[in-house]
Amino acid sequence: MIYMQLTETQEKQIEKAWSRTIRLLTARFHVETNEPSYHILSFGGGRQTVGLLLKMRGLFRRNEKAFVVFADTGGEHQETYDYINDYIIPFCAANEINFVRVTSKYGKTLYEYCWDKKIVPSMKFRDCTSKFKIAPIRKFIREELKVTRSKPCYVYLGISYDEADRMNVSNVLYAKSVFPLIDGYKEYCEPETTLQDCLRIVKDEGFPPVPKSGCWFCPFAQTTDLLDPRYKSKTIALEENNSRFPEILLRGMKENKVKPIRELTDNDIKLGGCKSGYCMV
Repeated sequence: MIYMQLTETQEKQIEKAWSRTIRLLTARFHVETNEPSYHILSFGGGRQTVGLLLKMRGLFRRNEKAFVVFADTGGEHQETYDYINDYIIPFCAANEINFVRVTSKYGKTLYEYCWDKKIVPSMKFRDCTSKFKIAPIRKFIREELKVTRSKPCYVYLGISYDEADRMNVSNVLYAKSVFPLIDGYKEYCEPETTLQDCLRIVKDEGFPPVPKSGCWFCPFAQTTDLLDPRYKSKTIALEENNSRFPEILLRGMKENKVKPIRELTDNDIKLGGCKSGYCMV
């Protein structure tokens, strides 16, 4: 038998992966053996969360202990807002599902916050996620619903089976992360539901295709989104308003050969960008 000598970095990576796996399995056991105080669907407006809502309607319909919560950064594409207003809110109303829109404590949009701070959203620190997505939902859970760690709620996240590597354990005791599209959830959602399954669920409901969610000035955005003529000038202005421009750009450090938004062209279409909404991780 041949043994391979691991480097210190590799050992730490393996240790981290095992630790994460154990925490996920422990969290799953809790979900399978306990009942929550509230059911919260963290709604991002994208393809997976729309599919998840349609699958979980039986749990959320006429349930005073269940809420669909949309954390509005003020920076989503107009198509996302239109879809929510035209399809999701009417669907929730028709099914007597509680739909709640929450915003950050700063009293301004994410774009305005970044502008006033003279910063750009960070790929590394993900302040936009923590301050404008996660924090508003947790504030609603703690202050409006009065949830405590002794009787936690479940927060259902729309991460599909083909993106299972995005799963992460909640870092607070009063809210447990649940992944119905991956693990399944009782009779409401079968496990191993993929993005393509979500697209089919939406189509079978008679809804039009769900537009891809995400802020139009997100550093993870596709180049086509950053070049969208509706938003391009404002994205350039935000990047160049950044106090450390041109050292720090929207997509990273200039020293890493990252291009400023102003210099992007149609020839750069294949550069960067995520295929799904990573901002709710």
